[in-house]
Amino acid sequence: MKRKSKMVALGGILAAICLICLYLAVYLPANRLFFYSLASIFVSFIILESGTKYGWSFYIATSALSMFIIPNKISLLPYLVFFGIYGIIKCYIESINLMPLELILKGLFFLSCEGILYILYSQVFIINISLKLPLYGVFGIFLAVFFIYDYIYTKIVAFYKVRFMS
Repeated sequence: MKRKSKMVALGGILAAICLICLYLAVYLPANRLFFYSLASIFVSFIILESGTKYGWSFYIATSALSMFIIPNKISLLPYLVFFGIYGIIKCYIESINLMPLELILKGLFFLSCEGILYILYSQVFIINISLKLPLYGVFGIFLAVFFIYDYIYTKIVAFYKVRFMS
């Protein structure tokens, strides 16, 4: 009983912090990517403490709550499509334990999410996206930044394991 109460409390606290990060990502004029990235870390903490089943629940709960709380729904798309679910997908991919394949799968997942976001923004919501580089060049730069993000994400999760896991 004590363990279940602890997990519910931890989930609630991390969900609240995640929603604060999403609110800041949507409404601050700068550092949006930082706050989306920060919001994505919390699902991994839940997975470490309770497993992927609770990670899915956390993602669904934070996504639903953000849709109710934050009025600007279009700005939530990066979290809903990529950042919120990445910790779960990362957990599944890293269970393969074959580094080259993991990197390829992570890169493919990222590029597919970026493609979905591009289509949603440009075709569904008809937001004019003007690029100074060809689309493949932009995606290539984003892919390089993604691998840096993934490396930092891994280091934060490792720090959490060492410092906070009971």
